This record gives sequence, structure tokens and C-alpha cells, in this order.
Amino acid sequence: MHVITDPTQITSDWLSEKLSQTVTDFTLHTETSNWASQVLLKATLADGTTKALRLKLCVGETFGPSEAEFYTKDYVTLANAPLVRCYDAQFVPGVGYHILLEDLSETHHNRKDAPPTLGLYP
Repeated sequence: MHVITDPTQITSDWLSEKLSQTVTDFTLHTETSNWASQVLLKATLADGTTKALRLKLCVGETFGPSEAEFYTKDYVTLANAPLVRCYDAQFVPGVGYHILLEDLSETHHNRKDAPPTLGLYP
């Protein structure tokens, strides 16, 4: 098990292994918050298509395994689970964890500041 702790550790070979497809190139942009770093990736595959990915990095000994286990253990056997596709999640005690997810930001947006739509309620 290896936890990615810094975006400089991401390589085309690592992405290829996690996606089970050859990645010929990728770009990345890092966003940080108080608790984590989000690395937005656009991977170019050997067939010319691209894949949008999000790598969440939670580094430090204060992090536990719960989020990594959510994607790798809790719902693995549930058919058609309504989860974001997870390509990899690793946790190491004392180090933290990373989670490589499909990036849905093109179609899904944070709605925390949106007012409720009363027409949806009876």
C-alpha cells in the first residue's frame, strides 16, 4: 500500500495502473482546504479520449480509514450503488489517505448555498 501524499508523486504509469488503461499524458490543478487537497486531473488515454478525475489527499496522523473504507469496503457488493466511481483508495495509519475518484464537477455542483425549491415538497 502506498498513499499519494503530494501531487508530484502522480505519474502516467500510476494513473494507467489505477484506471486499467494506458494514460499517455495528464494535467493537474491542485485546490486546498483546511483539511485536504483536491487534485483535479485530466488524463489523456491511449485512444485519444480523456478522463476527468479527482484525487483527494488527506495527509496526517489525525485521519482515520473511514472515507477510504467507504469507497473500498462498505458498498462494494451493492449492485448499482449510487456512488461516485472510485478507482483507488489507500489508507496508512500515521500517514493518511488518498482517494482517486471520477470527477463529476461538469455535471454536479455544490448546492449548499442554493435556496430550497418549495415546489418539490407536497
